[in-house]
Amino acid sequence: MRRYLMMVLAAGILIPAMVLLVACGGRQTTPAAPGSWQWPRTLNMLAVGTSGMTKTVSWASVMEASTGTTIRVQSEESYAHAGRLMKQRKFPLAEFSSSTLGSMIEAIDEYALKDGGPWIPGIVWSASFGSTGFLVRGDSVIRVPQDIRPGMKMAVSRKTTGMLRMYQALLAWAQVREQDMLWLETGDTPSAVRAVVDGRADLVMCPPTGEYVYEAVAAPYGARFIDLNPVKDPQGALRFQDVGPMYGFAPIRNGPKQVQGTWSVSGPRAYWSYYEADPELIYSIAKWLDENYDKYKDRFDSNVWMTMDILKDAIAEMFTPVHPGLKRYLIEKGIWNDIYEKRDKYNYDLCKTYVDAYAKAVTAAEAQGITVTPSNAKWLEFWENYKIQNKMVMLRKHPSLEVSAPVTYYQHPATASETSAPASSPTPVAQPPAPTGIPIQVVSAEGVHPGSKAKVVVKTSPGAEITIQVTLPGTGTISAYPADKTKTAGSDGTVTWEWDVSERTRKGEGTFTFTAKKDGKEGVLVHKIEF
Repeated sequence: MRRYLMMVLAAGILIPAMVLLVACGGRQTTPAAPGSWQWPRTLNMLAVGTSGMTKTVSWASVMEASTGTTIRVQSEESYAHAGRLMKQRKFPLAEFSSSTLGSMIEAIDEYALKDGGPWIPGIVWSASFGSTGFLVRGDSVIRVPQDIRPGMKMAVSRKTTGMLRMYQALLAWAQVREQDMLWLETGDTPSAVRAVVDGRADLVMCPPTGEYVYEAVAAPYGARFIDLNPVKDPQGALRFQDVGPMYGFAPIRNGPKQVQGTWSVSGPRAYWSYYEADPELIYSIAKWLDENYDKYKDRFDSNVWMTMDILKDAIAEMFTPVHPGLKRYLIEKGIWNDIYEKRDKYNYDLCKTYVDAYAKAVTAAEAQGITVTPSNAKWLEFWENYKIQNKMVMLRKHPSLEVSAPVTYYQHPATASETSAPASSPTPVAQPPAPTGIPIQVVSAEGVHPGSKAKVVVKTSPGAEITIQVTLPGTGTISAYPADKTKTAGSDGTVTWEWDVSERTRKGEGTFTFTAKKDGKEGVLVHKIEF
């Protein structure tokens, strides 16, 4: 117990020292003889949040006593910063959910950092059978998604793209529009859960294993999770997965007994390393976790899922490769075969596509004077358009080891329904070429408000035929205006549209989609606009 507490204290107090140590990659206790390997003197691991740190320490303390290596666990509250540290190869091990990892690789919103963004993770071992659901107070009228009504209040820690995605998926299931809901932004998950317990909000997204869930269940009114059973409403579940293609459903298996058995967004979680991490180290960690399972399985409630069976489930559905160190161990165990090998190559190529494309996008954006930071809307728009123009394949969970996920390309929402095609066997994904389409730049957009006269000026290649499509805020419908949607750019490449915006148009964020064509080439620009 003393060792366990010392590790927790080290994680909470000695963070600067830990970062310096891990930057050196750890040191051997003595020079290794040819063909031999020894545990490093110091091994540094990364955890996100208090619960993640406590879980990692629960088994790492046993590993420390068994191997003699000093293990330090650093706690990081920001998933975006944690992803950046992994990309920078600061830590050989960290735990993430598949949806969080997908946001990192696709560089969505807060993950679109200049020194962060996509990286190639390698699966090291199963972490848990994780669940995330929507918690309501025990006396709530909401039992299934269909019970959600306009005007109800959603508690959320931060209204970022990544954080809101699952809420948006739930509303798609319920067939309620996001703009018809009330939102309470609290700053962190524990505060959002307390808002539900106190009656200040109707529901909150959270995992069932947090201490705040135990407290909520024990409160006077109690708490429970909304039932997300896809069998009871398969069409609703499909709408949910259209928004969140990496989400699956299963009963909650951990957390307070009162919530176990309720269907939620569930699936295997994993420990990951950066792909280039020392394969001997990762092999040794995987082997140790497998062979010492009985020594640590009862030290944290979700440790019971750190098994070979759950690991194989995670590999079967995941869109990332297996780390070479784990691959070696699976070969030794007689598990690895040609099917694993094909899927592994597919996943590696897919992740590398994002790494290479992101580097090119950053260079191209900076060449245009665009500051690469998640707080810059122009950069986020540039990166989204880059993915569309290069037909980047969206990350999705695979249905099984034998059947790959449908290939879905990044496109504007108006045409997204036409982009999916089944992929019964994995095919390596080639790095898309740098943009060769026609350039489009919004010069100005004036008067785009209800009851005003809008004037939009863009610049493209001289002689290009360019079309504007206006998606209205709130309803998401395609506007009939401007009436002259398609024009031909003059000698200076400039095109201007003017039209009257109806007074009945809602305020909010809308979208301009420009498509330019010339000499067999095509360019597309999606431009967000506030009405």
